[in-house]
Amino acid sequence: NVFVAGFIGSPPMNFIDGSLVETDDKLAIDIGPLKLPLPEDITTVLKEAGAKEEVIFGIRPEDIQIKPDGEYPAEIYVVEPLGRDLIVHLNLGEGVLIRALVPAGAQFNIGEKVKITFDIEKAHIFDRKTEKAYI
Repeated sequence: NVFVAGFIGSPPMNFIDGSLVETDDKLAIDIGPLKLPLPEDITTVLKEAGAKEEVIFGIRPEDIQIKPDGEYPAEIYVVEPLGRDLIVHLNLGEGVLIRALVPAGAQFNIGEKVKITFDIEKAHIFDRKTEKAYI
């Protein structure tokens, strides 16, 4: 559930309220500024579980990559050193804030516009009302 997922890991998992949307028999998660298409295997699990429209999208900071050919725009608003890593705080727009974990050698500036990619296969999706995990 959301409590356990948030308790495990440092930095903790990112949680974003979202909605499941269907187009052409495929599901995506609409998290406001971004619409994240879901792979077929995750779509199948969600449909078989009878997933409700209102969900929480969970993604660990280490499963977010900042790279020039990333899929989604973001803006850096804080960079925190954490030993061998950096925690990069990102603003996706519309009040959606997340953290990414990157190697300490990376150089970023506050206000810098970057591109990010989610390792969607490692995402967690929860029922927003019960906070129980679908996947």
